[in-house]
Amino acid sequence: MTEFPAGFFDRADESPDAEFYEVDRFVTHIDGEAIEAVGALYRELQIDGDVLDLCASWVSHFDPTPEHLVLVGMNDRELAANPSASETMVLDLNADPVLPFPDESFDAVTCCVSIDYLIRPIELFGEVARVLRPGAPFVVTFSNRCFPTKAIRGWLGADDRGRCTIVAVYFAAVRTFGEPTVQLRNPGAVGDPLFAVWARKLPGGVAIRPATAADQAIISEMQYAALFVPPGAPPFPRSIIDEPQLHRYHADFATRPGDVGRIAERADGTPVGAAWVRLVDGFGFVDDQTPELGVAVIADDRGRGIGTALLESLLAVVPRCSLSVDERNPAMRLYERLGFARVRVDGEFSAVMLRAGGNGAAA
Repeated sequence: MTEFPAGFFDRADESPDAEFYEVDRFVTHIDGEAIEAVGALYRELQIDGDVLDLCASWVSHFDPTPEHLVLVGMNDRELAANPSASETMVLDLNADPVLPFPDESFDAVTCCVSIDYLIRPIELFGEVARVLRPGAPFVVTFSNRCFPTKAIRGWLGADDRGRCTIVAVYFAAVRTFGEPTVQLRNPGAVGDPLFAVWARKLPGGVAIRPATAADQAIISEMQYAALFVPPGAPPFPRSIIDEPQLHRYHADFATRPGDVGRIAERADGTPVGAAWVRLVDGFGFVDDQTPELGVAVIADDRGRGIGTALLESLLAVVPRCSLSVDERNPAMRLYERLGFARVRVDGEFSAVMLRAGGNGAAA
């Protein structure tokens, strides 16, 4: 159980929230550049389908609008005025954080510039995990503005970095989420900063943990699983990972500077996937400071969002890396979605992709 200091969730104004939000506020609570940053993040994460927007109001910042957008907020007139909404619902999540939706009913959940007002966030994050489909994200965005009488004291007492840490701790307290990504989405903005913390619901029965030197056999096995076999071609012999061009990617893992990895495993400890980086002059070499990426999920567990969860967990701590990938490999779409871009093509099919790091981490 996550412990918070006494009074952390207290507020200066403890009157019922329904009274405070009864007043119509047809205003935006962040400036135009920050609003654009929210929309850009939603596009980057390809948020679409069935989406739940928590603590919503008269405007949502989706562009384009999701196929089916459900709004939960406190003011029925503001919700009714939202042109993006497919459904609206008035709920006081501080009075009761239970979400009245079936398990695994949403492709994404968002909460924009309202996380600072929640007094029972761990319970709500647990409910969000319940209603999300496996592999789906919960995206929390916020700035440095708020209604100070309604914000929790722990939030008011923290700086920007501390607030990012607070939200990351909320995610960590709900073990069904993967490792959260924390970013300042509009670095250098002259107006409102826009911070984002998001994580994906892990596929059922799977957990992700850091890789250690004791995982050498797992990393080696995943090196073999990572090899792409073109349609119609015979599989590679297992001995291929012992040849020098591949051995350098996995041998003695976690014993060299720059070795970082993540292991996905079932509750019984059976590994089902891994993602790792290593500084090596290999097929995907870009420069001496950029590590190369390896990632694999065993065949029986592909298509469940495990690869995405592994990569997002790893990229949260190693934002810049490269890889070499066969352009016929369907994983190309995943790499592109996570910010990798082609920097060159070697031979007929081998693309070298680089993830330059994107927006800077805030915590």
